[in-house]
Amino acid sequence: MNRDWSPLDQGWVELKAEEAKILAVVDGDDVIAVTNPQDGRVFYMLIAGDGGIVDANFTGVFPDVRGETRDGQAAPE
Repeated sequence: MNRDWSPLDQGWVELKAEEAKILAVVDGDDVIAVTNPQDGRVFYMLIAGDGGIVDANFTGVFPDVRGETRDGQAAPE
């Protein structure tokens, strides 16, 4: 958030753990959705089994992942 390239503003700094939900586990990776209660936006993260961030965006679409999610719903295989 302290980077010029970050899509997240200061409203994302002090969110509570309750704002994050695991939406799906796909090929051993977790799809996490974090909702910002200040503006209602949802930030999605694809987290690898080892804890590394694979991808992150505001769409929830991860095209290189089998069984991707869209809008919090698992897409059909």
